[in-house]
Amino acid sequence: MHSLSLLKDVDLSQGYFDKLIKSTRGINTGKGFGSINPPKGLFEPDEHYYRWNVDPRGIRDRFYNITYDILRDIARRVAPVTAVHILRGMQVRPFSVRAYNEDETGYVIKIKDKKRTPDRKESKVIDEIEDFILNAGYVFNDGTNDDEDEREGMQEVNDQLVRELLGIDQVAATIRYNRKGKMVDYWLLDGATIKRTVKGRGYEGDKEIRFVQELDGRVVETFTKDDIVFYYANRRVSIKHKGYGYSYIEMCLDMITSWLFGMTYNKEFFNTSTQPKGILTFEGDKIDQGQLEELQRQWISMFRGIKGLWKTPFLQYNAKWQPIAPSNRDMEFNEYIQILSSWIFAIHGTDSQEVGMRLNQAQNVLNENVEGKLAFSKSRALRFLLSSIASFYNKIIQKDPEWRKYYLTFTGLEAKDQKAELEVDEKQVKIYMTIDEKRAEKDLKPLPNNEGEIILDPTYIQYKMQKEQTEQMGQGQDFGNEGEQGFGNEEEQGGEFELDASKLKPEGEEEEVEKSLKEEYIEIII
Repeated sequence: MHSLSLLKDVDLSQGYFDKLIKSTRGINTGKGFGSINPPKGLFEPDEHYYRWNVDPRGIRDRFYNITYDILRDIARRVAPVTAVHILRGMQVRPFSVRAYNEDETGYVIKIKDKKRTPDRKESKVIDEIEDFILNAGYVFNDGTNDDEDEREGMQEVNDQLVRELLGIDQVAATIRYNRKGKMVDYWLLDGATIKRTVKGRGYEGDKEIRFVQELDGRVVETFTKDDIVFYYANRRVSIKHKGYGYSYIEMCLDMITSWLFGMTYNKEFFNTSTQPKGILTFEGDKIDQGQLEELQRQWISMFRGIKGLWKTPFLQYNAKWQPIAPSNRDMEFNEYIQILSSWIFAIHGTDSQEVGMRLNQAQNVLNENVEGKLAFSKSRALRFLLSSIASFYNKIIQKDPEWRKYYLTFTGLEAKDQKAELEVDEKQVKIYMTIDEKRAEKDLKPLPNNEGEIILDPTYIQYKMQKEQTEQMGQGQDFGNEGEQGFGNEEEQGGEFELDASKLKPEGEEEEVEKSLKEEYIEIII
């Protein structure tokens, strides 16, 4: 009866049981959290959202206003963009080698647990992963690439990753496995041809298909999540853009369009302009067609070429010259082009001086810290690009279950200045660190006989020496009093020598000595 009374106000309809079952259905995390529900909400387009972007086969196209071909054409034609791509490619290439310490330029494989160092077995796995990344897989002759020059290693892969990430912000690689399911190598794909499928629907009803490769509307290959690595750096939470990249060229598309208009105007002025520099008119006298043609021939013969530019014409006709050529300012658009170029460089995270261009010449260059600006620009943009490339490689590494506790990182981005480091060490051992403390920081043994237990500050050393001298003088005075009071009176002392320090030195004298030393040390410092 009690149980029925508790359920009398509960909705026992079918909808209630559906909600109850749905609330208890979840995902087993395997990490002690038990079963949890999937997150609520729509995170990417489904088959009903933006239907013109969802193919009937289940392919979810990129929502765009500009095609990948146009983006790549811009990267080829627009000089500021091309300069940035070339610069970043040149900067990334030195990192395509293995580094054997943190100061070398290159890449290393590390274990995720930073609290411990890898053991011998893990070190072998690290060497294996480093070779795998360097050669884009295990090196073996399987006939895939008969020409050794065509085989792509890390250097070639990095060159392509830089252009794809900066140009279209979309890279992909297909993973190849052997019969045992072991990953053997990876191959870069044209990221512009890779498209996603609708989550939960797949391609033509096959839910395992997560990506397809499409050329001219024709699907040429399908991929499961294990077959492909798909990566993009600049992510957006917008539903219609979810799952696809946002390249720097798209970010500054308006500036690039205006830059092209300005450059086209200048180019067409020299290419197709028919506007003369001036008009030669004749007043009063009338000349016939024959005389006019003869005058043209004489004019051309006299003033053609560089040597004829500065000749003075003498005419027997009453002629008048009317100049009509535009000023150079009309066709240069110098300031406008500089502003547009500056915005293009800024969006790419690059200082114009990195690529050898000095814009805005009117600025006061005397107060500019050029080296600081270049270092900041390189550190900001190159660091982000290298971290994006590292994320791409780490996605590949995570495809092997045995490698999931390792990751790739790049080293040597900021080369250590040994001279500056020594100067810092020197200042530290003069202010607050002993020599042995600094040696321990460098993994060195302490100096023998406690010689390193000292701060190399002259004032401190002088204070310590004076204190030691005072202590020695006090000990000598103690021994003198012993001879007078103690050694000649052993019988009075009960046959055994004992020294009473309170009788040898007046009460409070030790405190006065120590206080005097402290006052001297303070005066020295001041």
